[in-house]
Amino acid sequence: MNNPVPILIILLLAFLGLGSWFYHSLACPGCINHGGISEAIAPLAKEKFAYPLVIKDGGKLSATDMDDNLRFDSSGFKHLLPISTGVSGVFKKAAEYLNANKNRTINITGLYKKEEENSSLSETLGLGRANNVKTILTNLGVDAKQIKLGDRLYDQLSFNEKGITYGAIKYNFEESVEEAKRDDRLAAIEKDFTTRPLTLYFQTNSSKVNLSQAERKRFDDLNYFLSRKPNAKVKSVGHTDDVGNRASNINLSRNRADFAAGVLASNGIARNRINIDAKGPDVPIATNSTTAGRAKNRRVEISLQ
Repeated sequence: MNNPVPILIILLLAFLGLGSWFYHSLACPGCINHGGISEAIAPLAKEKFAYPLVIKDGGKLSATDMDDNLRFDSSGFKHLLPISTGVSGVFKKAAEYLNANKNRTINITGLYKKEEENSSLSETLGLGRANNVKTILTNLGVDAKQIKLGDRLYDQLSFNEKGITYGAIKYNFEESVEEAKRDDRLAAIEKDFTTRPLTLYFQTNSSKVNLSQAERKRFDDLNYFLSRKPNAKVKSVGHTDDVGNRASNINLSRNRADFAAGVLASNGIARNRINIDAKGPDVPIATNSTTAGRAKNRRVEISLQ
């Protein structure tokens, strides 16, 4: 009988070779590298943030947060809270730059899409967003005279799956305009509000009103004037018709006057610059015996003081 040892050795080697192949091919597919030494799989690269906050003025200022920005809801004009440490640092650096360079003006442009609703009290949602961002800088001590607001309809503005956008504000700088060159607009606004108070009309028993585009424009003008005339004040006087008892009407007229004050306060005007008065039914401008006359009496008059 032939010696079986060589055959057994061949079978053993074949078994070991087949087992090694099975392990590398099936049990550990990530270990195959054709060189016998397994290599670790490289981690995926972090996706670059698409809308970083950048506030730059040529080579004089470069403030940026590459991983974050202000966030706005669709149709929202107020930036969402909290603001990250990085974003806060960018605005602090920009404020320090503006405070040290009074000859520079920052332009803040708010972007918006045509299908968004204007939830702000400014003429456009873009202006509302820009004005909201302005308060970040003024709260850091920046002179409002160094801030210009603008808006732009921008249908490429993108929102994520939660309805949030990171790219709703753009910034650029320019040489500050001498105050004398601003006088034409300031003088026109002062004359307008001195001779023709802004009048808002209210429904029966209501202390809120939906502003028209013309009314929003005048609020924007008044905000511009007050931001550049720090000693100027404004008066908001509420009125009612004569339906109901006088005490209730006085309270209602105060609420109406306070609503108008809230419009200005939401645009960054300090409440101590807004004087409120409540006249109730005592100062009608039309007869209370007709529906049309009562509608004219349910009003708030806003003027410079």
